[in-house]
Amino acid sequence: MKLVLRFCFVLLPFLGNAQGIKWEKSLHAAFAKAKAENKVLFVEFYSPTCPHCKKLAPILNDPTVAGLYNGNFVNYALDVDSEEGRNFAKKANLEVYGIPYFLFFRGDGTLIHSREVSAEVASVLQPGKMVLERTYTAEFYPKRFASGERSENFLSHYAIFSRVKKDSMTNFKLVDALWSIYPVEKREASWNLFKKISTDTENGFARFWIQNHKKSNDTPENVKAQFTRLLHGTLFGPRKFENWDQLAAEYGPIVGQKEVDALLWEKRTEIAWKKGEDHKALQIAQNVSKQFDAGGLLYLCRVFNQKGKNAEAVQQWLKKVAASPTYNKVEYFYQNALLEKNRGNKDQAKVWVQKALTSAKATKASTIELERFLKEL
Repeated sequence: MKLVLRFCFVLLPFLGNAQGIKWEKSLHAAFAKAKAENKVLFVEFYSPTCPHCKKLAPILNDPTVAGLYNGNFVNYALDVDSEEGRNFAKKANLEVYGIPYFLFFRGDGTLIHSREVSAEVASVLQPGKMVLERTYTAEFYPKRFASGERSENFLSHYAIFSRVKKDSMTNFKLVDALWSIYPVEKREASWNLFKKISTDTENGFARFWIQNHKKSNDTPENVKAQFTRLLHGTLFGPRKFENWDQLAAEYGPIVGQKEVDALLWEKRTEIAWKKGEDHKALQIAQNVSKQFDAGGLLYLCRVFNQKGKNAEAVQQWLKKVAASPTYNKVEYFYQNALLEKNRGNKDQAKVWVQKALTSAKATKASTIELERFLKEL
């Protein structure tokens, strides 16, 4: 009888976790519970259609895994393809580069740790244990870096974390530090690391792989996607950068010259205007306009209207937009209004902006910019 009772007591904790990790029903409730109970919130980023996430699911039902996470954390599984997932990533300013991915938050929303995992019990347990032990979690990365720690493993994880947090300036510093100590003999095997840590074109890893991309053993589609992402990072990132023609020459053969021109045209026209080369700016825009749809043409009109440049070209682009089967009528009317204002035709500009306001109200679009423009007239 004693043996039976002892067996039952040993088994009880595992029976309590037989259904795996207990997930909260909403992200809002999960954060509220974590804050109220002074616990860390564990969020699994996943997708129902992700094959790697499907492989991970049985591991999350493992009694040891469930025991760790149910006993120490508030847990929430966040579908990255859902509206909730997209909104949270945007609001929290996160760039989770792959799934499944584990993130750990304090109740106030502070991200303190993140980790990619594989479908193995040890891999899934590790990030949770790290948070509980409070030794090598990401919240201590800045102090470790400031103290002079420069190991390859540490810099790699810190660089990844800075990318996930969209902390660009820290990321630049870390990737440069990692490149400076990265063994030369390992560079040709660094493609997967490079994809995880790099956020723009201006680092040693990017410069190495732009020259050696054929050695990546990745598909051309994936190589193109990675370098397109880095171009976006340079284009919209915080660094001051002006050598766009050189960047186009380097990345054009991989990403595609048309795609590169479509990405960089605005920066290149701005530089041409700064140099007083209005003709060159217009030529760049005219060339790229041939591959734009109605949305792209309307943005082209906005850029030139804001500068008050080349009214004739803007009028031609607007004619092409009007001939399109579908286009944003609010933006179309507004760009016509800006065009007429630049031409000195304020009365006609008022007619166009009133059309834009009517259309905006009908579609429940924002009218703030339009009302401000009308007052200025």
